[in-house]
Amino acid sequence: MRIAEMMKTLFLLILYCIGFQPTVLPAGEHNAIMQGVDPQSEVKAEKKGKYVCYTGEKVSSYYEYPTDGTGFVEWRTPVIDKLPEGESITFTVPCGFGISKGFLAEHELLIDQKPAVVISPPQKITQEWSGNGVKVVFHALRVDDCYDVFGLMFVSVPKDRIVPGKYLTLTMNGRKCGSESWFMLSSISVASDLDIAGIQKKNLVAEKLEKQAKPVVPDKAESLTRICKWRGGKCAALSFATDDGHVSVIKAFHPILTEYGYPGTSYVITGRVQGSKVSRASAINKYSRYFKTPLAGEWEKAKAGKSTKENFWERLFLVHFLKFPDGTPKSEIRLQNFNAVTDDDKVTGERLSQLDQLFREAVGVYCPPEENQIPPEKWLREGDNRPTNWDDWRDVVKAGHAVASHTVSHGFTGFLPPELMEFEIMESKREIEAQIPGYACNAIALPCGNCTKPLAELVGSRFVYERSGTVLPYVKIPEYDNTTRAGRLSMGYGKQAKAFPAYADDAVESAITAGVWLPEVYHTFKDEDGAGNIRPAHFRQHLDYIKARGFFLWVALGEDIFKYTRQRLHSELKVVRAEKSISVSLTDDLDNAIYNQPLTVQVEVPPGSMLVDCFIDGKVIPCEYVIENGMKAVRFEMLIDGKAVEIRHD
Repeated sequence: MRIAEMMKTLFLLILYCIGFQPTVLPAGEHNAIMQGVDPQSEVKAEKKGKYVCYTGEKVSSYYEYPTDGTGFVEWRTPVIDKLPEGESITFTVPCGFGISKGFLAEHELLIDQKPAVVISPPQKITQEWSGNGVKVVFHALRVDDCYDVFGLMFVSVPKDRIVPGKYLTLTMNGRKCGSESWFMLSSISVASDLDIAGIQKKNLVAEKLEKQAKPVVPDKAESLTRICKWRGGKCAALSFATDDGHVSVIKAFHPILTEYGYPGTSYVITGRVQGSKVSRASAINKYSRYFKTPLAGEWEKAKAGKSTKENFWERLFLVHFLKFPDGTPKSEIRLQNFNAVTDDDKVTGERLSQLDQLFREAVGVYCPPEENQIPPEKWLREGDNRPTNWDDWRDVVKAGHAVASHTVSHGFTGFLPPELMEFEIMESKREIEAQIPGYACNAIALPCGNCTKPLAELVGSRFVYERSGTVLPYVKIPEYDNTTRAGRLSMGYGKQAKAFPAYADDAVESAITAGVWLPEVYHTFKDEDGAGNIRPAHFRQHLDYIKARGFFLWVALGEDIFKYTRQRLHSELKVVRAEKSISVSLTDDLDNAIYNQPLTVQVEVPPGSMLVDCFIDGKVIPCEYVIENGMKAVRFEMLIDGKAVEIRHD
């Protein structure tokens, strides 16, 4: 036994002296192993810099992108003094792949400038490729916070391609794929006693890769030639919004989104913004005076009154002004019980009795109809220390975000008579457009999900996009069907608040898997716990997760996502093929002044095509080369009813 051990040690020493170094690998996989990068030679590459490697430390790194076919990384192996026994020599190459940018890419490995193997971004803990007698095996050893993967690539080269006393030149070329899924060479020596399986287990590589590789092909569809479901061919869409317009939104929500490069929409109660023509209090008093109900002088008479179909809507709105024994109005909570009452046909005897019961429970009123009477600050719930002002919101728009209507007073607008209903939503729209010159307010969110048929019809005629989707029972919009839009995720309440950001991260993952649009809605951002509140640090954690999943997500304003979806469903894609070119055009039946989102179009090209470019009027436009199920296509952006795109291929 001692003799066998001595012989093994002597053999390893001999290998080390001639440049070979052993590595703990699956048995029988390799004949002889040596370092695959000569540290004394120069590495040539498209790009270089300091980046992490499979050990987690930052080292000199060289990388290429498979974008336009010009990216490359070229390096030498150490000189091979003599050939060992066996059929091949295996070179260990420390490297990484940018799988956070997707899997639709190809890199071609050349040995001494001769094609060897075409390699795609790895999706498994161990992945193999082979071609021209060369075998490549990549072992993933680390998945970083961005979900990029690093490890060791073992390149097995037949001995007939090796000349003793010479080195090999290895080149990794990024093919023309229009992708940012990079290949990176790491300048680090590989340890001779590396325990690959142990490192993979310790770093949870299998679990992380499984999560990243789940949606292998974005925008799954039967036809390779199509209008992509989401911009850029992404798997899913995501939008950020806040309700009410609290000052913490100005201080945290929009600045943090700007930092991450994402847009967001604030749905503002314009009556709460300092400098508005109509304040929230004056709007509510306007309604009280309009109804001319004797709340102050003849409260007992109103309390004892009976609800009928004729006065139902008036008395229902007056619940806003009632004071209850618990000392707070909580009128919105009580009114939510009437959300199902959307038109006169649903005003039943049971509903009339429930309304009378609310009046019997009430002990007084908050807002009598006298001129200039203002409800108490406690009811107005300004909160967040101060109201916002219009300078705040102008700055939000300048930073690339959006401001939209959440009505003037945040009342249950659907319970108002038609003229006051229109005042509530249109005064808010007018205020926003007057305060932000040149800005068009085309989006609204109805408070508390309250909507009636008359309100839905009014909103549909005045706005392009209603965020909550509560108009759907009355205005059928296919753009909101369950194959397109996930349910609204209102953050900061109940279980969602306690489990944030994990709850939100899971919702994003579900949206990616289902291929839908996820609208995330928030309220306040303060360093405290409370209903409707999200801590800014937790919001950043959630955005870090979204950034890591960025390849799969189109993050945009909700209004833009809605427009894109509607345009896609209303568009006709026309493709005319010739011998060396393809003509592509888009038409639809929508108003181009409103529905002006560029659509992402994908067109199949002949299998053998390697050189593909896109033109409009003879000028090159950006495009990307994609591969789906082994088929090739080119993807680009184009306007509806605009000029045709010409695809030229070899």
